[in-house]
Amino acid sequence: MRAMVCTEQGKPAKWEWREWQTRSLGPKDVRVAIRAAGVNFPDRLASEGGYHIPTPPPYIPGLEAAGDILEVGEEVTSFTVGQSVIIDGSSELQGLFADECVVDQSLLIPLPEGMSYEKGSAFPVVYATGYHALVQRGQLEEGETLVVHGAAGGVGLAALQIGRALGARVIATVGDAEKAETLRSLGYPDVITVDAEDVRARILELTDGQGADVFYDPVGGELFDVSMRSIAKEGRILIIGAAGGQYGTLKTNHALVKEVSVVGVLYGAWKARKPKIAERNMEALVQLASAGKIDPHIWKVLPMSQTPEAIEALGSRRVIGKVVVVPDGLNV
Repeated sequence: MRAMVCTEQGKPAKWEWREWQTRSLGPKDVRVAIRAAGVNFPDRLASEGGYHIPTPPPYIPGLEAAGDILEVGEEVTSFTVGQSVIIDGSSELQGLFADECVVDQSLLIPLPEGMSYEKGSAFPVVYATGYHALVQRGQLEEGETLVVHGAAGGVGLAALQIGRALGARVIATVGDAEKAETLRSLGYPDVITVDAEDVRARILELTDGQGADVFYDPVGGELFDVSMRSIAKEGRILIIGAAGGQYGTLKTNHALVKEVSVVGVLYGAWKARKPKIAERNMEALVQLASAGKIDPHIWKVLPMSQTPEAIEALGSRRVIGKVVVVPDGLNV
């Protein structure tokens, strides 16, 4: 098989599109021809040596993909050759930036009818993270107000869609006017542009001075302080990551006075501990997708050999939604 291999970590990392030895099929394994793979911020962090899970090179990055089953192990009963599937490797797997892979059947989800490979490959990581964060960690309730920071990226846009599907009022913050206009065109009228507006003042204005109930924060830095100063009583701040380069600093007196909960979210580790709940979450997400309530927004599709360019686009914050790569030779 051919794969995109990270041969040396660093800034920038070294990548090669090359031949790679595929592993043999175990009794509970499935061999999948990959048609598309989603690109995620952890792929960038791992390639630079900054991810919390060590990934010594050489290795094949890639946490999520979609494709068609080529072969099944003798103990596989839930999937058949030719079936189209999504691969959710967010808890334990690298290796999906390739033209095929061998994975345990537990990592597979049937591709919903009518969903393209590209959208299927953009589905597992950000939507599963968002659903777990908002439902299990944030306890988001119908009628509450949800603020999503970094809302134009793949992580943020998924959270916006899920929050609305759960019955919350959603407010988005983005980095510039172009992203704000894109979100408005997608049906999200309450958008705050961080580089041009007083974010705290606008949140309080949009909530009649009460503040928002839940903040979804994959950005960190100064926006964490903004969240703490514009949150409602008994509100929850969900810490998803620090795409802005640094985590926020918690002033515990603020949390005390407002009875605020600051909640960490590490989906992959949680999924490994509680796979049955994660499976039910994914079933709920598939139902929402089938009902048209959530829909991955694909910013660009690139050949898999151009994965470094996709990773760079994520780091420069140009991406609106998700970047997807497809094995070289397939139509882009």
